[in-house]
Amino acid sequence: MPIKVVCGGGHLISALGIEAAVRQCAGLKPIATTHCSDTLANLALRCDVIVADFRSVSSRENSSGESLLTRIRAGYIDVGLVLHSCIKNPAYLATLSAMKAVHAVLDEGDVGRDLKAAIDAAHIRHKFVSSTLARYAANLPRRGQSYQPLTGCEIDVLKATLAGQSLKDIALARHRSKQTICTHKANAMLKLGVGTTAELFRLFSEEDVCILQDRTLPSAE
Repeated sequence: MPIKVVCGGGHLISALGIEAAVRQCAGLKPIATTHCSDTLANLALRCDVIVADFRSVSSRENSSGESLLTRIRAGYIDVGLVLHSCIKNPAYLATLSAMKAVHAVLDEGDVGRDLKAAIDAAHIRHKFVSSTLARYAANLPRRGQSYQPLTGCEIDVLKATLAGQSLKDIALARHRSKQTICTHKANAMLKLGVGTTAELFRLFSEEDVCILQDRTLPSAE
C-alpha cells in the first residue's frame, strides 16, 4: 500500500510545492495539502507521514491551543514527521534531529532529491538528514564548536534571550544564579558557533528556538 502523506506549510504555495514533489515519487500518495495548522492537526490522524515546515507544526493558532508538534511529543498523535528548513547550523540540526517527534530533516534545496528517502524513513520512525545538511555539517570549519545537541536548559536560556529578557531577569525567573545562566548561554552559543548576542539575533528567532523545546532532551544544569 502507498504511504499516505499530508503536505503542510506556513504558506499555501510552500505546501503545494511539497505536494507536487510527493506526486513525483512512486509509492507515495498525497491525501491532503493545507497551510492551516488546525486542519493539519486533524489530518494527522488520517495519514502515515506529514511533510511540513517549522511554522506549521509549531503554531498554536488552533482550536486546541497546542501545537501539532506538542501533541505528537505527548503521544496523542502517532505519525511520521518530516520537517524542511533553510537553517543549516549543525548544532541546531543535531538538536532538532534528537527530538523524538522529528524523524527526518530536509534542507529546502533537497526536497526534489531526498524527499522520498525522508518519507520512507519517517514512515518506519527512523532518523534521516538530507544530503546537503549532512555534507554541510561534515565540511564546515570547526572553530571550536562541539556541534552537540543543546540541552534543555541551554534552549530555555536562548529562548528567553531572544524574547528580549536580560540575564538577570532570566536568573530571577528560574531561581538560578546569574553565573549559571551565563554559563548556559555561553555553552549554547559555543555549540551554535555564535560569537555575540547580536549575531545570535541575526541568525535565529525566538520561534526557531521554541520548536527545539522537548521533554526528551537532557536538561543538565
